[in-house]
Amino acid sequence: MMNTFNELRTFSTKIPSNLKILSVNCSKNIIFLDAHRWEQIILNSYPQLEKFYFTYSDRNTDQIYSGSINPFSSSFWIQRKWVFKVQIEGTEVRYLVYPHRYFQKRISIEN
Repeated sequence: MMNTFNELRTFSTKIPSNLKILSVNCSKNIIFLDAHRWEQIILNSYPQLEKFYFTYSDRNTDQIYSGSINPFSSSFWIQRKWVFKVQIEGTEVRYLVYPHRYFQKRISIEN
């Protein structure tokens, strides 16, 4: 599990640190839902990051995030206005972290 994020850290050293937008789509490895590790990677590798789009998908509904405290609600995420959502569609579970404005636009379009 640690190897997954070590590989991500290694990969992140190859991307310029002045990156403004980062989009990550992943699946099948629940370790990607570790908010603290994402926070550390973003703080250490992308201090100028403005928009973070993260989607983790899985068909295993046994892994639904059910923590009593949402780790994506710390001051780090709140200050950046990046919001965590869970979407369940049939057997597909999606965990999303997107800028607050993205969800506002989607709600407006759906209404």
